[in-house]
Amino acid sequence: MALHTWCGGDPKRQVTFKCQDLRLTSVARTTFRLDPELLAEAKALAARQHRTLNSIMEEALRRAIAEAESRPIAEPFALHVHVGPAHGLAVDVSIDDNAALLDQMEADLSVQERR
Repeated sequence: MALHTWCGGDPKRQVTFKCQDLRLTSVARTTFRLDPELLAEAKALAARQHRTLNSIMEEALRRAIAEAESRPIAEPFALHVHVGPAHGLAVDVSIDDNAALLDQMEADLSVQERR
């Protein structure tokens, strides 16, 4: 960062400013989707703290990464996959149709039990 002075020909109107050398190689640009309410909260926080939205996002991401790295690594587990004949499945219900599966599972339940 360099400190510069500019007067535009009039020494009484001297302006001093900082100039940062921003190189595109030092930062990465990306696009991602955010919940609109979360974005609004982040913008409000940035405004309250007199910071940029970018600095708020960077800080939040750094905290999330640090928190994840501090957690113990979960032990791997084996997932049992049933390969035998399927007993008890209804012929007319596709396992690819979530709504039909839910209807089938709740068919014998009262309205109160479904809640």
